[in-house]
Amino acid sequence: MSAGVIGLIGLRVSDDGDGTVSVALDGAHLAQGLVELRCLPTVLPGGTDTLRIDLRAADHLSSISVATLLRVKRVCVARRIHLVLERPTGRGHGRLVREGLRDVLESAVRR
Repeated sequence: MSAGVIGLIGLRVSDDGDGTVSVALDGAHLAQGLVELRCLPTVLPGGTDTLRIDLRAADHLSSISVATLLRVKRVCVARRIHLVLERPTGRGHGRLVREGLRDVLESAVRR
């Protein structure tokens, strides 16, 4: 993945070329975005040290959503990639904390 923006169904992926890859979920295609997200950490370019996932479009985090994020976290830990979850909604933030993703949460909670 070279520096720039890549559009996948349900995801918008940008690589700034500085070791950080940012992903924004598309609320209209959230289910497809979660499918794409499951595989994303395994295809990140070498030299990626941080994966940032913007959750603001995910108004509701289902069990499948949380399971996908936990899987992404495991893959990132195995590849020594720092995972950061940004901008979860208020309810989503609480769920992520309860489900074991507190350590990768960042940013203010949107109310």
